[in-house]
Amino acid sequence: LDFEYDSAYAEFEYTDETVIGTKFLSDRKIQVITDKRVYLINGREQSIVYEYGSADIVFTDISSKYIAVVTKDYSHDDTYNLSLFGKTGKCRFTTQIQGKIRAISVNDKSVAVLFSDKTETYSKNGRLVGLTDNINHYDDIVFNGNYLYVLSSRYLLSVILNSW
Repeated sequence: LDFEYDSAYAEFEYTDETVIGTKFLSDRKIQVITDKRVYLINGREQSIVYEYGSADIVFTDISSKYIAVVTKDYSHDDTYNLSLFGKTGKCRFTTQIQGKIRAISVNDKSVAVLFSDKTETYSKNGRLVGLTDNINHYDDIVFNGNYLYVLSSRYLLSVILNSW
């Protein structure tokens, strides 16, 4: 919408897709993530910047600079693909991860994945920069500054991230 006009500035329809999230990148740029694709809207134009193919999206999270997506890799049990998309909509990296995933969190520096027994933290370039083993019974993970919080209904685990 542009409030200088009486009607919509631009409209886009996502037939047979579910919009999972949107991110306003700048004045007329918007990143849209659906269950099948990542789009970049620039003014009245829209382009597809990434397609998942037949993969199923398992988790997503959005920060002010990035969208993180975990898709299922059906070639192996408990195998997934973690992808990070930047402001332009381009894929920064995709890496294969293994384990029972419970949650993901992304900030402007990295992506963290909570598994049933560990956490893994990846840099914005896809390098593994942090690992916390032997944690169980946690349900969620969230960044706050230089801390990564691992949460459950009974516990809170704080991990200091200083390897960025």
